[in-house]
Amino acid sequence: MTRCRIVSTIMLLACAGATAGAQRADTASPPLWTSTDTWLAVGLGVGVAAAMPFDEKVAAWSQSPSQENHASSGAVKFFNGYGGYGVLVVSVGTYGVARIAGSRPWSTIGLRATESIALSGIATWFLKGVIGRQRPYVNIDDSHNYQFGKGFGNDAYGSMPSGHTTAAFAFAASVTDEVHEFYPKQTWWVATLTYGSATAVGFARIYSNAHWTSDVIGGAAVGTLSGLLVSRWHRLHPKNKLDEWLLPKTITAANGGAGLLWHATF
Repeated sequence: MTRCRIVSTIMLLACAGATAGAQRADTASPPLWTSTDTWLAVGLGVGVAAAMPFDEKVAAWSQSPSQENHASSGAVKFFNGYGGYGVLVVSVGTYGVARIAGSRPWSTIGLRATESIALSGIATWFLKGVIGRQRPYVNIDDSHNYQFGKGFGNDAYGSMPSGHTTAAFAFAASVTDEVHEFYPKQTWWVATLTYGSATAVGFARIYSNAHWTSDVIGGAAVGTLSGLLVSRWHRLHPKNKLDEWLLPKTITAANGGAGLLWHATF
């Protein structure tokens, strides 16, 4: 029953993030932080609090002999890698290939994903350091050991939030939001794929005994909000210098054809 509750919680949070990412404000100049973000943050915060009483039980279950094959499976290893450097490689690679090809939509998607992962990474680094929560592999029977400030430079006390999960959800939120902007009909399957993969990363971190369940939900919160805020900030500042430097511009050639122009101003 505990397992079902945890699975349901994480999947509902993923769906909530996908819905929030696909929404668009009706006004010409929407605020950077919306009421949807507030409700999403509150919901994820409640999810973290609700998961904490079950942290030790879920950790013990994930490391039990009955789950040994899952914990060492190729899928767990794959999603650990995906949440580690995988999403960053995909983001930078997408931007690089699209940039060479002169595709502004895909250059934007890759660039926004990279920015979102960077922002969420900074936030996660700070939170890990300040909170100083002990990882389950240190003592699986004590999920309440917090050494505030000890997370800086001591990975054993950098459990909250999960960095891998944060990066995966930042990628999912950003890519889903940008795909909705450029290719709205493709949003549903992109959201399903990216948020589903991000959720799998969360399970992989639990199976690897690297994080408590509440760490994973906390990472989903930081990552999702980072991705949404990065995309929204750029829509509020369409002529920002970063985009002028890094995104291609389409111009109309004299003969009626189309050409591509890129320049950087320093």
